[in-house]
Order: sequence, then C-alpha cells, then structure tokens
Amino acid sequence: MFGTLNELTNGMQWLREELEPAFTPALNVVEDGDSILVEAEVPGLKAGDVEVSFESGELTLKGEKKFEAKENAPVHRRERIYGAFTRTLTLPWEIAADKITAEMKDGVLTVVLPKAEVAKPRKVAVKVAGTK
Repeated sequence: MFGTLNELTNGMQWLREELEPAFTPALNVVEDGDSILVEAEVPGLKAGDVEVSFESGELTLKGEKKFEAKENAPVHRRERIYGAFTRTLTLPWEIAADKITAEMKDGVLTVVLPKAEVAKPRKVAVKVAGTK
C-alpha cells in the first residue's frame, strides 16, 4: 500500500518541479570600449553562491537560488522563483581570460571581460602609392 502512495507522491513532486518556472537571471551584455560587461540580476544570492567560468570563448554563470522554509511555518503563498541555473554566452571577441573580473553588488553580478589585443580595433595609416 505505501509503495503505491510513495510512487504517487514522488510523481507529484516531479510534476511540480517540471511545471514550476525555473530561476533564470536576466542579463545585459554591453560592449564598453576595450571590455565586454555582462550584468546578471541575481537577487538574494551572495558571491559564494555563483560560479563564473570562461573557457573556449564561452562565459558560464552557475548558481542556485534556494528556498529556505522555516521549520513548523506553513507556506501560504510562494511566488518568488527558486532553483539552480546555468547561463552560457558564446562571445564573438577574443578575451584576455587572465584579466576577467567579477563583482557582486546589490543583487547584480558584473563580469568584466577585457578584449585581447588582437580583438581591439586598430587604425591603419594610409600611404601614398610610390612613396616610402
């Protein structure tokens, strides 16, 4: 009897998790001269809750916004979105990976990706043909 009840409970938990919207931080990606700025809204998270990595031209942000229920306190409404997230951006610029920085302030994660020298625009001098 309890086996069937456990299966039903597990099935309902799976269905609830599938139907609930997942937490996905909103992003802004801005080209700022010699750098690319990526801003992610991650309210309620601390710096240690987010992992930032860069490999093969891809920036990956990972983390989890957890729901912390209080013991013996029934939840009457839960509208805020929680869950694990992964956002991966493929960047069309060469990036100086050793100079990437990330900072968290007021619920916004800002990642600064400096462009590599080869990706920076260059001015080319125009010479008159036949002169040195």
